[in-house]
Amino acid sequence: MRSTQIEEKEPTRDMMPWLQQDTKNTILGSTQIIENYIRNEPKKQQPSSKNKKDLDESEFFLLEDTSDNSNGNAVHSKKNHQSTCSINDSLLKSMLFISNKPLSIPLKHHCFSKYESVEENLSSSFHQVSKVIKKNTKNVNKPRTEYFFKQNRTCPIDNYMYELEAANCAFYQLLAPYHSPTARALYNENYEYIGIVSKSLAGFQPTTKKSLQESSFEIEALKHVRIEDLDALDEKMQEENLDLSNISDSQILSYIFSEEKSQLFPITAKDLRNYRTIKGLAIGLTTSYIFEEDDCHRGNVSADGKRVDTDMSSWSVVFPFKQLGIIDWTFRKPAGRFKVTARDILNLPDLKDASPFYWPTIPARYIPEAFISIASKFFTISNNAFKSQDNVIYQRLSTHPVFIYHKYTILLKYILTNETIYRNLCKLHIREESTLENKNVINMLSQHQGERIKIFKNELLNLPDFKEFLITNGDKVLKTIIKDFSKHNEQFAKKINSKPLYQEQVIDLNHVVKEYVDICTKLRIIKNPQDFKVDPDIANKLGQNASILKKSL
Repeated sequence: MRSTQIEEKEPTRDMMPWLQQDTKNTILGSTQIIENYIRNEPKKQQPSSKNKKDLDESEFFLLEDTSDNSNGNAVHSKKNHQSTCSINDSLLKSMLFISNKPLSIPLKHHCFSKYESVEENLSSSFHQVSKVIKKNTKNVNKPRTEYFFKQNRTCPIDNYMYELEAANCAFYQLLAPYHSPTARALYNENYEYIGIVSKSLAGFQPTTKKSLQESSFEIEALKHVRIEDLDALDEKMQEENLDLSNISDSQILSYIFSEEKSQLFPITAKDLRNYRTIKGLAIGLTTSYIFEEDDCHRGNVSADGKRVDTDMSSWSVVFPFKQLGIIDWTFRKPAGRFKVTARDILNLPDLKDASPFYWPTIPARYIPEAFISIASKFFTISNNAFKSQDNVIYQRLSTHPVFIYHKYTILLKYILTNETIYRNLCKLHIREESTLENKNVINMLSQHQGERIKIFKNELLNLPDFKEFLITNGDKVLKTIIKDFSKHNEQFAKKINSKPLYQEQVIDLNHVVKEYVDICTKLRIIKNPQDFKVDPDIANKLGQNASILKKSL
């Protein structure tokens, strides 16, 4: 098996004279080129036959098998393939069909030559994963951020898949910026996709290493103080970079005054730690539900809601782009599996109508858990699916007040967005000429999000619990959403002068406020738009947003 490496230089047209042919001749001659390449390729050593103990689940059960990434980024797995594609292999095959510079280059692209490898072969799964850092030519003493470079071992049907995954990451970043990594597709010097690089997500530990415990549900302070008071304290502690990992559970961090009881109540490290855990799970799982994540397995999520690996999000759109095995084509077709219903929204994360392939409250599919347990003594068995005891724990989240509060916060945040926002995010990562069956990929993804926003909005507006949430918490939550979108805008505002096209990424906060008022009006919750414009917190953000828009013009 050939390992994927980040090399200083990839094959060029000078090194491969046949690449100088025109595209038509390249396509017509592709069969002969492949035959010549294989004929001249050094013979690979044939793998030794496996004994029964070494058989993996993809061979024995025809199911997926995912190996954990011990360095914090879990990856999707498919071992049931006979060959692998190193960077050079995939480049060779992609060059057969794309020998010219694309018509458009997304803003968020990087050439892989800007990175250097730190640690390789981090996964034995469907993906080849390496830890990389950016090459530092300015300040060699400056600490460099670690990234994870991922490439499919087998070439996808279309290398647009790397673009699609990067766009999905941008969607998660919009709704859950602290619970998902940033990512971008990597190109070679010929502008061909060779993989995706994602920023290391601080504190991420997959549940295969640290699982959710029932003790995480205990928040003593909730008996005395409001969720929004705990949230304000948590935000303050986050800004101060408080690390709770080495603080004893009983240590008092602060006091919160309860107006209802007219006294101060202590907030312990355990209270705040568990609050962060349940809040994070609400953010991560609700966002995964919104974006049709089909691969929410134990290696891709943490016990506090962080999540990685989004190449199977937006599954209704992404599915045709993936090179899949027989199990995937048989059981993972998206049709009818990502319904949005009031029942599922009420009971999140305990899904009954939607049926993602992997999900924390859903048992292992198609093979009884008891059988898998027995077979694991003789074969290497997939560790992806959540076990029955895990399912029970995650089902309890559906009634936890902190989970419910932040579930509705994320859902409100989603329905305050619109198709244009997702279209602009897509344009950051996807070439404008990318198509599938004569359909523009950017249109496919963005229109799909526009349709889902309408579906979610319709279900939520008919849900009494959501109306009650808006009556009690809506205005406070709106301020939080406006603050998050303001941070999003500020990130792009810094770059507008050098890259004017970033102007499209600035979210119109006035439109967000207007949409919120419209939603409340439909629910007969009386709101005056002018009240928000004079509210100190919101008015300040609207003023900053106006300055950004003026600057961009």
